[in-house]
Amino acid sequence: MAPIYYYEAGTPVSIPSSIMMTHVNQYQRKRTIEDNTNTHFIRGTTSCVGWYDPGNNYALGPISGQNYSGCTNLGQYDFIVLPPFAQLNDISDTGIRNPNGQQLDLAMSKSFPIYERVALEMRFEAYNAFNHPSWQGQSYWWGTNDPHFGTINMIYNQQSNPSRQIQLSGKITW
Repeated sequence: MAPIYYYEAGTPVSIPSSIMMTHVNQYQRKRTIEDNTNTHFIRGTTSCVGWYDPGNNYALGPISGQNYSGCTNLGQYDFIVLPPFAQLNDISDTGIRNPNGQQLDLAMSKSFPIYERVALEMRFEAYNAFNHPSWQGQSYWWGTNDPHFGTINMIYNQQSNPSRQIQLSGKITW
């Protein structure tokens, strides 16, 4: 038996330069955030987004129609959309990370003697044996008017590792 186990730690995620991350979110960093409202989304961050409203003399306020989870105190936004004339954001480490990934590949082989110089070798191989999906390389959705801000949609994005593959082979040696 020859197992190979892969583990991928979540890689750092950068946010668009037109969105500013506030100090509130920097102290509430989590690898992944449980979101029980939608099972086909991976939530990477809370989604309390504010903006400088041009219709209200650029006063800081919630984005209209915002009904996001995690936005309980509207005075403390996790992210703020910058106005068009503002200096763009340059954050190198947000603390937000892609989800972890893992995969187990297995290989087993056994030789059976048939005659004096003839043998049959049977080999079983399973790639991603437990069928764990990996979402490395997928990007979070940063649409600020969308309740799925800061999520990966598992229906529209494909997993980055192959799904389970199993093969059985035989070899006769003489």
